[in-house]
Amino acid sequence: MSRVLYLGEFDPPTVVHDDVVQRASQRFDEIIVALWKSPLPNPLLSFEERFTLASALWASPHISVRAADGDVATMLDATGATGELVHLRGIGDWERLNVPTDHERLFLLVDAAHLPITSALVREIVRLGGDVSDFVPQKVAEAIRAKSY
Repeated sequence: MSRVLYLGEFDPPTVVHDDVVQRASQRFDEIIVALWKSPLPNPLLSFEERFTLASALWASPHISVRAADGDVATMLDATGATGELVHLRGIGDWERLNVPTDHERLFLLVDAAHLPITSALVREIVRLGGDVSDFVPQKVAEAIRAKSY
C-alpha cells in the first residue's frame, strides 16, 4: 500500500494545496495531510479552523487529516508513510528542498495556472480587504468571509 505524508501549515488551504491533494489521491492509496501549528505571530486562521477546513475539503476514505506532532521523520514513522509529498513551484523550491534526507521525497509540480498562488499571498490580500475566492476553495473563502477581516 502506498501512503504519503503531505505536511504544511495550510494557513489558509489554497487551490494549490487542493490540486496537489486531488492529484496525489489518484496516484497513491492513501494521503495523510498533516497540519503544523502556525509559527506565524498572527495566523489568518486558527489551528482548529484550518483543521476543520482541511477535514471538510479532503473528506475521503483515502485521505486523512491529522495534527503534525513532530518533525518530518517522526511523522513518517508515526504514520507508516513511505514518503513525503512536496509541491514545487519552480527552481527556487527545488534548490531549497533538494537537500539530503533520510526519507523519500515525492515531488508534484504546481499547475502553471496556480504558480503565483501562495498562502502568504492569500493572507496579504485578505488583510488588505481583497477578494481571494479565486485562490482558495469555496469552503475556505466562505470561512474567511465569515471572519470579516
